[in-house]
Amino acid sequence: MENIKEKTSNNIFQNELSKRGELVKNYLLNHHFRKLFKPKDIFEGVYSYPTSKGKSLRAAILLFSCGATGGQEKKAIPAAAAVEMYHTWTLVHDDIIDNDNLRRGKPTVHRQFLNKALKQGYSLKEAEEYGKNIAILVGDIQHAWSISLFNDLYSKYNFDPALVLKLINELERVVSPLLIEGETLDVQYSKEEIGKVTKEQIIDMSAKKTGELYSSSAKIGAMIGLKNTNEKHPLILAISKFCFNCGVAFQLQDDILGLISKEKRIGKPVGSDIREGKRTTIVWYAYKNASRGQKNKLLKLIGNKKATREEIREAINLLVYLNGIEETKKLALNYIKKAKRFLKAIPESSYKRLLEFWADFMVSREF
Repeated sequence: MENIKEKTSNNIFQNELSKRGELVKNYLLNHHFRKLFKPKDIFEGVYSYPTSKGKSLRAAILLFSCGATGGQEKKAIPAAAAVEMYHTWTLVHDDIIDNDNLRRGKPTVHRQFLNKALKQGYSLKEAEEYGKNIAILVGDIQHAWSISLFNDLYSKYNFDPALVLKLINELERVVSPLLIEGETLDVQYSKEEIGKVTKEQIIDMSAKKTGELYSSSAKIGAMIGLKNTNEKHPLILAISKFCFNCGVAFQLQDDILGLISKEKRIGKPVGSDIREGKRTTIVWYAYKNASRGQKNKLLKLIGNKKATREEIREAINLLVYLNGIEETKKLALNYIKKAKRFLKAIPESSYKRLLEFWADFMVSREF
């Protein structure tokens, strides 16, 4: 009976999540700004990820947070679209940094235009350069668009301009520096010896790279719901901290799925973190538990950009055997447990239940 109830709750949540994703996607697809995306390759690049199958988790949490604080979701859709597009530009640039060729089951933007350039007769070197250049430019225009979308809160729904400016400031002054710091640390740590990067450093990097945008998405939704710019308001603070911890758990689960899921399910390459030498808590725990011989094996395999599929599989098996996956799963669940404590301050409502479902989904998801 408990499993049936859990399955029903999960189905309800998935439906609610999908509804928000469609609302945001339609808003972006029909926005008047689209006329400014020229030439054709920029237009196609800007809409490449928004038209593919994404979860829109950050946009959804913004809308849930707005509803949980008494606001009208409809009026928060421009902000949800802004956060979704902000997240999208970071993915486009992140895919270049990580040399990933797949995102949501489709070629990444830089790969999409590399392929297009090859068909037009470019040499491989020229095509690679063209693909990266277009992806950088696409990310730049997406970033600009994400900020411009906040203006719709004022022009469509007459929100106080001071609130609109506060929301823009939240992304540009708070999130952007922290997110870029986290991405930079991610790149730098991959060049450090595995044993020299601490678990605390890895979690801090994950929190900046992923947790901060989740936290701000919730904060923005709550500010819109309350029409209040006071970050220390009890509800705004509680929802923000709830989502920060959920965001860290999300990244931990993402690291797990990047190793043990299937490419078709997650829509991106499995094992790419091993080739790129990512310093995750999975690697940290496994290295800590390893014998000298196993440590040498990990050092040889992780960060080897030319690793074969067999070597990737060998590394994954070793990370599993040394409890890297299991320990990281426990850590993620602890962050969700910590996150849920902050929900006590939120009034009971259907939105509060969606927030709880959302938290569980962050670590139970398989894609």
